[in-house]
Amino acid sequence: MSRSFVRGRQRIVTGASLLAFLATVGWDSCRSRKALAQGEADTPAAAVEASVGTFQPASPLDVPAVSHVFLFRNRSSGPTTIVRLVGSCPCTSGAIVGIIGANGKERRIHPESAGLPVTLGAGEAAQIRVTIDLKEPAPALVRKALSVIGIDVAAATPHTIASLALQGTILPAIEVDSPVLDLGSVMPSGRPVPSPEDERRWTVTVSYDPRVGDSLPPLASSNLYIRVTALPETNELSAAQTGPAMQTTPANLPDRLTCHRRFAVSIAPDAPLGLIDGMLTFAVPGKATDPTRSAVLRSVSVLVTGRIVGDLSAQPPLLALGTVPASVAGASAPAAVRQISLRATNSAALSGLAATTPSRWLRVVVLPTSASSLSSPLATLAVSLLPGAPPGLLQTNIEVIFGPNRRRLLIPVTAYVSAGGAPSSAAG
Repeated sequence: MSRSFVRGRQRIVTGASLLAFLATVGWDSCRSRKALAQGEADTPAAAVEASVGTFQPASPLDVPAVSHVFLFRNRSSGPTTIVRLVGSCPCTSGAIVGIIGANGKERRIHPESAGLPVTLGAGEAAQIRVTIDLKEPAPALVRKALSVIGIDVAAATPHTIASLALQGTILPAIEVDSPVLDLGSVMPSGRPVPSPEDERRWTVTVSYDPRVGDSLPPLASSNLYIRVTALPETNELSAAQTGPAMQTTPANLPDRLTCHRRFAVSIAPDAPLGLIDGMLTFAVPGKATDPTRSAVLRSVSVLVTGRIVGDLSAQPPLLALGTVPASVAGASAPAAVRQISLRATNSAALSGLAATTPSRWLRVVVLPTSASSLSSPLATLAVSLLPGAPPGLLQTNIEVIFGPNRRRLLIPVTAYVSAGGAPSSAAG
C-alpha cells in the first residue's frame, strides 16, 4: 500500500470526525436554546423571592398572631397548581391572598374563602401569607415552616415545590422561677406554709405582665397529696425568694413582668410513702371570656417531684419490667418475675404486711420471712406479669399496707408489652 494512499485515508477519517463533532455541538446548542425557551434551565420551575421571613419580638398580649407575605413565582412555561399549604405545627397556617400577573403589575385579590387549588400560569406569582398563632407556641425564638404542595412541569403528582419559614421571638407574658420543683426526701407534713429555712425549696414564684389581670386564678395540683397555698400578693421580688433553679431573678426578668405571686407547696399528712409527683397548673375555666389570657395562663406548668420517707421503704422505689413480648406475656407461665425488697426502721412496721395492685395483669406476693431473719426488719415482694396482658404500655402501682397504724407505701410499676421480639435485656 502506498504512503500517499494512507495519508488520503487519514484525511477522510479526520474530516468525518470533525463533521460529526460539529453536528453534535450544533444539535446540543439547538437543544439548549429550546430548553431555555421552554423554561427547562437549571433554575427551578417555581421560586420564592425570599424563603425565610421574620417578625418583630411580640407577646400574645400584644398581638394574637404574626404574619408575613411571601412571593411565589411560576418560572416554567406551563401551569403550576398549588393544591395544599401544610404548616409544621397546628399554630402555623397559610393562605393565598393575591395573584400577580406575568407582567409584574397586574394584581388580583384572591379571597381566602376561595381556598385551594390555585393554578398559576407561566410567569404568574402568588402572594402566600404565613401566620403563626402566638397563643400556642411557648415563649422563645421560634421558626415555623409552611410547605407548598403542588403539581408542576417536574411531576404530575402533588409534591413539595417550595418551603417557607417564618421566625422571630415570642416574648413571655408569664414565667415561673423553675419548671421543676424537686422536694427531695421529705417527711409527710400538713403545714400550709413552709418554714423559713425551706422557703426556696417549697415555694413557686410566678412573674407576669400586668395585662394578664389584677389577680391570678388558683394554682392547682394534679396530685391530691400535693397541696398549694397562695401567699400574700406582692409586687416586690428579692433574689432570695426565687426558686431553686434560679432561672428567673429580678435581674433577668423582662421589664414587662412586673407583677409577682408566690405559692407555697406542702405534702398532705396522709400522703402514702414512696415516690410522689404532680403537675401544678392554673385552674382556668373551660369556657373563658378572654381566650388570649386563658392561653397565657395555661402555658404555666410546674412539675413537682420528691420522695416521702417513713418507717418503710422499697428498693427499687419504682419497678420497671422493661419490654415484654406479647408471646411471652401470653404464655401459660407468668412473665417478667421481679422482686422488691422492703426495709423497715423497726420490726413493728412489718406487722400485718399486705400488698395489692389495681391491675388485673400483675400479681404481687409477699414472700414468707424465715424465722432466722425475724430480727432483721426486711421483707420481699415477688411481682410477675400475668398471661394475657394486651400489647401496649402498662402503668400501675403496688400498694403496701403496713404497721399498726396501717400506713401505705406506693410503688409505681411500668411495663411495655410489645407485639413480638425478644425481651429487653435492660428490663428489671
